[in-house]
Amino acid sequence: ERTLLDTYLSFTGDLLATSTDAQLSNTAEQFAFVRRESRDWTQPRLSVPERHMPITGARFEHFMAFLERDFRIFDFYVGMADAYAHLAREGCLLAGKAQGCEASENVASLDAALKEANPNYRCIRAYYDSEESRVLKRIGAGQLPEECRTLEEVACEEPQGQDSEEAVEAFLQSRSVLSGEEDRCVEPSIANHNFRALLVSMHNYKVWMQSREYSEASELDRFFEELSDGDEAERFIYVDLPTYLGRKNGYMEPRETKQAFRSLVQEGINELAAEQSGLGKYALLVGGRPAADAAFGKAYPKRILGLGIAQSGLELVYGSRILRSAWRWDSTFRYFRLGNQSYAPWLEPFTGDFYAATQLTRILSPVKYLDLELGAGWALSEKLAYNSTAPGHVVFRTGPRGYVALVLLQRLYLSLNVDYYPISDLARPYRNVGTEVVEDWNFNLAAGWRFLW
Repeated sequence: ERTLLDTYLSFTGDLLATSTDAQLSNTAEQFAFVRRESRDWTQPRLSVPERHMPITGARFEHFMAFLERDFRIFDFYVGMADAYAHLAREGCLLAGKAQGCEASENVASLDAALKEANPNYRCIRAYYDSEESRVLKRIGAGQLPEECRTLEEVACEEPQGQDSEEAVEAFLQSRSVLSGEEDRCVEPSIANHNFRALLVSMHNYKVWMQSREYSEASELDRFFEELSDGDEAERFIYVDLPTYLGRKNGYMEPRETKQAFRSLVQEGINELAAEQSGLGKYALLVGGRPAADAAFGKAYPKRILGLGIAQSGLELVYGSRILRSAWRWDSTFRYFRLGNQSYAPWLEPFTGDFYAATQLTRILSPVKYLDLELGAGWALSEKLAYNSTAPGHVVFRTGPRGYVALVLLQRLYLSLNVDYYPISDLARPYRNVGTEVVEDWNFNLAAGWRFLW
């Protein structure tokens, strides 16, 4: 019922009051279900389960895992296995160091019932108990426990080629947005395939996270790379994402997948902005692209149209990105008015002037929300236009151009143009009216707003 801005401000105020670890712990320990006995029974203890396996939701701030159903399925069973490990240890807190410890009867019975009823749970629990889960080495699908191999068996009238690329394409095509058809053969096959693929990928992802090669900045890229690694028997098959994109192939390359998730985030933020009013709407529209950039890495727009105010007039800039690189080809047009200049009593200059330039621009991104652009090109400028009893004459200057700009949120830009004109030439009738033939430098500061595509 409130605007997004009001909700955000209210949430921020509440968050600041309860954000310290001590305050959160003290608050939680007042609840009976949090209090646990310990050696010092007079003191409450906050017990936090351990995470034994990376989950896909952690790569997408949890919310974005909803864009692919098999991500959610995998994370759910990892949570169940972690919960079992946590509950199995709970009864051991008061046991002596020399005493053995086993899960309580109730926990063991629940674990056995879940193993019998659900092959996904049985698979991941077997993995947790296996040597592969403890050793820091990469594994393949063939090294998963025997309990995971039953996931390959799917009751189907035509079992041959269930995981082939052709079968996947046919399944994805049948699951178009306008179609409610359900393939009872291929769908379970893909789901089981993906569970095994995610188990292997997340194991190898964990190995990488604990190696010297680990880099926090590369986590998301590595995640997508692991899902696309190996042959078709081990690669993840995207189901929901191709439907959003109108694709037929569920085997997607890391860069393409990352770009798709980024686009969906931006579209979601824009749709949310459309439901807002006032300042919150514009804050979301401006911040949608930077928010997606922060989560999935920066994606430079394919085209830009910039409108700005230059030091000496109005400026229009059109740019087109070169393939998928950080290079862009820009064209600049400027119109401004000159001050009155009189080189002779019989010469009255016009006050209109224009400027055109083309350049190659390199985009650098030192931080997530700020870009540094460097460019070089060629400029053409009108020097003076005369209107007198003599024939009209326009003097043009051309020369190399340098460019540097700071761009905030890929939209707000501040640029400096430096143009060098080797010779300012005049037509023959005007060479004796006091205008020197000299080299000339022009500096022009501009600022404006960009529209992005």
